[in-house]
Amino acid sequence: MAIINPPSAAALQAARLAAVGRYTQLGRELLATIGLEQPTAVRKTLSGRAGRRRDGSITLTCPWPTTTRRRLYIAAHEVAHIVLHYHPDGTRITRPSHVKEFEAERWAHQWMRSHGVPVPRKDTARAKNYVRTKIRRAIKNGAKAIDAKAAKYAGMLASLLPRHISKQE
Repeated sequence: MAIINPPSAAALQAARLAAVGRYTQLGRELLATIGLEQPTAVRKTLSGRAGRRRDGSITLTCPWPTTTRRRLYIAAHEVAHIVLHYHPDGTRITRPSHVKEFEAERWAHQWMRSHGVPVPRKDTARAKNYVRTKIRRAIKNGAKAIDAKAAKYAGMLASLLPRHISKQE
């Protein structure tokens, strides 16, 4: 069995710098898909917010620059809300919160993977937990139906009562 030497500190540092450059460039490309060069506001925390004003202009708050895979994922999730949940004139596309979050998580995962960025299992688990939290909140607030695809994604399909599952597939 061959002995594999670990990479040197210099090689690791070079790889990290290359990743930072790549994630930063991908962040610029991501925002360009919605016509922005940078977010309208920057967050230091790993969270975000997205929307459109009544005049159709975009508001996007996320960590910037996207120097890590996690920061890039958060930006992708917020861009997904713009792409999926608003018309260009600024009007919202009405959907339950748990459905919007499910769709944004799936879109962000797909965007990352289509650009050659693997999404760690930890981030996928975090996304599913987030959707699960939104479903629990919807049930607590008296939702008449829970989207079956969102419930399945969140690993909750078996635990929900039949009356909660929407008939739409």
